[in-house]
Amino acid sequence: LCATQEGSRVVQKTFELADADELRELASQLEGRVKEYSRCPHGNHVLQKAIELLPSEHVQFIVDELSGRAVVTARHKFGCRILQRLIEHCPNWQVAGLISEVMSDADRLCRHPFGNFVLQHILDHGTEFQHSLVVAVMLPAARGLANHRVGSHVLQRALASGKEHDREILECALAGTASERCRLARGQYGSYVMR
Repeated sequence: LCATQEGSRVVQKTFELADADELRELASQLEGRVKEYSRCPHGNHVLQKAIELLPSEHVQFIVDELSGRAVVTARHKFGCRILQRLIEHCPNWQVAGLISEVMSDADRLCRHPFGNFVLQHILDHGTEFQHSLVVAVMLPAARGLANHRVGSHVLQRALASGKEHDREILECALAGTASERCRLARGQYGSYVMR
């Protein structure tokens, strides 16, 4: 059912109406299929619903099945959503391994059309240390990211959600000369970053 549009909706609604025991039983039927459903246009919604509704200890199988595949999953149109829900709903200790994997390719994920959303979720829901790691990755390429269609969004999020120290570091990296600042301010994407 999870792999079809109508079936996925039925399973999601069943998750919403189920009691705690039924939720665990439903989730157990997803075990061994996380990779498949995280890449499925319909199954990914079922995984997201499970992550949202189950206590975090009962979604450990999802974390386990994505372990070693976090970067590939972050780059996938539907898989990135699974990582986002895990980062939102699970305690950091539970998803720290997945976040570390994502951070191993963060410089490229900043510019990736799907991976950027995972980095933005790390900025919003990760630890202060993880936030600083994302900022550190962006520093050498800050001006380039500010003018990048996708990277500018990650940079904006870092500036908006960061601690004062991280914001100051990014602002210094963006500062440059007066003419460079003007070019950024006039750029299609850089203008949003400069605001």
